[in-house]
Amino acid sequence: MNDLKEQLSKYLNDLWQAANGKMKVGGVTYQISTEKDLERHVKIGAEGDTTLLRVLGYTANDIEDHPTLPVEVGRQVLNLEPDYVLLHQRKPTAILELKAPPPGEDLNDPRWVKQLRSYCVARNAPIGVLFNGVEVRLYINTEMKKLERFAERFRDEPVAAGSQSNVKRMVDILANISPGSLRNDPVAVAVRLGGKRLKEIIKEGIDLARQQAIVERIEQIKNVPPDYLLHAIAGEDDAWGDMIKSLRSINCGLRGSVHLSPGDP
Repeated sequence: MNDLKEQLSKYLNDLWQAANGKMKVGGVTYQISTEKDLERHVKIGAEGDTTLLRVLGYTANDIEDHPTLPVEVGRQVLNLEPDYVLLHQRKPTAILELKAPPPGEDLNDPRWVKQLRSYCVARNAPIGVLFNGVEVRLYINTEMKKLERFAERFRDEPVAAGSQSNVKRMVDILANISPGSLRNDPVAVAVRLGGKRLKEIIKEGIDLARQQAIVERIEQIKNVPPDYLLHAIAGEDDAWGDMIKSLRSINCGLRGSVHLSPGDP
């Protein structure tokens, strides 16, 4: 897995050089400004090409490249065309959908989320990925039986998102759709990612509530004479202790400030 992540990191850095017009191959400068440009750096292509699907470990037999998916909608039959359906033993594991790099398409556009979801449902794929070269969004198909529990939260929201500003984050997300990750149980991977994101959301909520509680407590005791301030703080929970260690002073709003050195309890 570490080798894969190193290769993905190199791939992304090379891709960004190309996007900035700094990559030359055979004297030709490569630029990426459209979805078609990006496809050249993603599709299987010739053996030995350094494209995203090759780096991830896919072969031509593991990919459906721009397949047509007939879907009945009422009395009509619509033909859907995802960019890439990733397979294991001919069964869909994920949909990879490309969009034009910035300032082209916005991955947060609800149209692309709806489009990706329709592809995942049509092919019964547990995972869907939007990728524009500099950003990635990973979604789970909450219409599948084992993923229904996440429908309320993640029907239209990604369980993982990354951008060029955090290469490691993008690499970790893309590694989730490698054959090595998905071959055993792609639904289990989707469940793991959904559960992980839920825990992050809960923790973010708890941290925010704790911060708010600390601010409110400061407001409550800021009018207490400074002589009693440390005693009041000493009776609070561990969050206060951590907070005090990180502060050099607390302004009480009355008789000046109580100054604490980094070594104070």
